[in-house]
Amino acid sequence: CFCEEELNKCFAKIKPDTNFFSHAEFSYVVFDRDGRSNEKFVFVEISSVDDVPSVQIDDFSDDARDAVIIERGLGVDNEMSEDSTKTFEFFASDPDGDEISSCEIIETSANIDVNSECSCSPTFDNLYSTCEVSMKAKQNFYGVGEYFTYRVFSQNNKSPRLYSGLNSFFINITPLDDAPVICQLSKLTDAPECAPT
Repeated sequence: CFCEEELNKCFAKIKPDTNFFSHAEFSYVVFDRDGRSNEKFVFVEISSVDDVPSVQIDDFSDDARDAVIIERGLGVDNEMSEDSTKTFEFFASDPDGDEISSCEIIETSANIDVNSECSCSPTFDNLYSTCEVSMKAKQNFYGVGEYFTYRVFSQNNKSPRLYSGLNSFFINITPLDDAPVICQLSKLTDAPECAPT
């Protein structure tokens, strides 16, 4: 709060808490050489805005965060086997309780492919949504650090589609014991020609 003596006015800048909207108030007093004024109150109406959904669990409300931790457990299942297909789950939440029913895969790393479309299922109270996508590992590849990047979007009757920020889900692909192969020399090149048994 500050005052401009020449204007004979005082100014206050206020900032509401994140995601808060409702009635609010603040009080103030002013001082001059003769002392302190009486306390006065200013009543403020903070209007709501439609917030974007989030895919970062640290940004969820306390209730949504606790519910997700109960559903998924303490860890995240981020492993799949070589040459396999697997469905992975991730979570999203909207601070306004708007329904999140859709998601999209923006990018994948070199050794995995999208096997099915991404989809989300909201809880009955729209506290959060569970999203799923099926990924397929490239043939004979295994290793750590594969990933897919995704986002979700929410929509209500008043606002157009609102997209979340991007997030990445990292996957470790574990090796399998592959079957042996039979090789024979090519008559033309003397190079081995191999096929699985």
